[in-house]
Amino acid sequence: MRQDRVEVPPSRPDTLTLIAMGLGLIIAYRASAQLPITALGLAIFMPLALWRPDLALAYVPLTVTLYFMPKGLFDARFGIRDSGIYLPLHEVVLLITLAGASVRWVREMWGERKDLFSLAPLGLFFLAGLWGFAIAGDKGSALRELRWLIIEPLIFFGLLIFYARRRGSGYTTLIVGFWLAGGAISGLVGVLQFLGLNLAPLIGTKVGFSSDMIPVDGVLRVTGIYGHPNNLGLAMGRFWPLAAALAHVAFWDGPGGMARIRRSWPTLLVTLLCLGGLLVSFSRGAYLGAAAGAATLALLLVPSRLLPPRRILLPLLALGGLAVLGGLALLSMNVQRFNLLGASSGIRVQTWASALAMLRDHPLGIGLDQFGRLYPQYIDPALVGTNEIHTAHPHNLLLDITLRMGPLGLLAFVWLLVIFYRRVIQHMGTPLRIGAAAAMTAALVHGLVDSFYFWPDLAFAFWLMLALSMITLRSSPPGG
Repeated sequence: MRQDRVEVPPSRPDTLTLIAMGLGLIIAYRASAQLPITALGLAIFMPLALWRPDLALAYVPLTVTLYFMPKGLFDARFGIRDSGIYLPLHEVVLLITLAGASVRWVREMWGERKDLFSLAPLGLFFLAGLWGFAIAGDKGSALRELRWLIIEPLIFFGLLIFYARRRGSGYTTLIVGFWLAGGAISGLVGVLQFLGLNLAPLIGTKVGFSSDMIPVDGVLRVTGIYGHPNNLGLAMGRFWPLAAALAHVAFWDGPGGMARIRRSWPTLLVTLLCLGGLLVSFSRGAYLGAAAGAATLALLLVPSRLLPPRRILLPLLALGGLAVLGGLALLSMNVQRFNLLGASSGIRVQTWASALAMLRDHPLGIGLDQFGRLYPQYIDPALVGTNEIHTAHPHNLLLDITLRMGPLGLLAFVWLLVIFYRRVIQHMGTPLRIGAAAAMTAALVHGLVDSFYFWPDLAFAFWLMLALSMITLRSSPPGG
């Protein structure tokens, strides 16, 4: 694909514009759910976003972490709905940004239609999403998922590719920086929640399905700004590998001494906050994903001259992995939460068996957001009468994708992942790509026992990682 390599770093006017946009969004989001106050904040943000949609786009990855705390646009007094109208803030920002970018974007992207042909898997992914909507029994929930998880992430991906090509790697760094800032805030809220200080109510009102702190299996699990501890673990597993790669390269790439600390401390802080949030989620799947992400970072960031030959390295990695897993298994027996042979692990297996039975009866899929509707018909009799009856997805990425989007969806995901890893391997010499590879690997491993894509923040993270593999980035040799 053609890459424009014009480098346009953020200028002082850009910074002031970003600050003004942020102020407008804070007023619109937190001041009131009533229309006049909301309109005041949007009156600041919207003109600036229409003028500079490239800068407004940075607030999409920043605010997507708030999807469990939607923005009230109209209160009940307007008679539209008794409960008012609430939308995720990132959706509002994305639609305004799209309005500002649409005319020029469509014109220029059409001029690059030969490049677009190489993005055929995106078209396949979109068609699979439409298929998931068409076959769904409950069209209302399927339409919401089509909007939140198929159409809007694709719009974000297209806009990011469009602007990154024209403004260069400095723009990409801006987008990633805003995304990591959202992750750092989310991790900080989770850590403080675990320590007894709950800031979540000060940020927004949740529409989640659990309390902020859940004692289970001898530990206290927290949700942060999310609806469930598993959502916190899933989100943090995407953030920290990218921040860690940036921190590593910032520390080693340049003069030593205190300069290293000054270069690396922001991304190191993000890494620690996100790892802290992951830790207090007490999600075993997140821990497995973190181990996979750490191993990927170690392999990609250590200079090749320091590694043993591949014929020796692979057996050493296998033996080391078995030793670590064995040690963790022995330690976990003393804490029920980490006992891999415990009750919840058995429940996962029962859920997979039910999902396979569902897939056997519906080989072309059941549609977007339909698992929870059909699961009571397939649930293991031993789980009837428990909270597991409310399970909304099969806790396995292969089963989840195939059931929601059919075989076409599974093919589209595999195709996109092949493109991602091929491009990352071909152009490895940047910390963003190294971090993206580690984050995607961690997400895939975690997705074997939980969700991989079908939450708004996970969907946007997936397309952000894919974009990082496709756009031009400044090279920096790993490991110094």
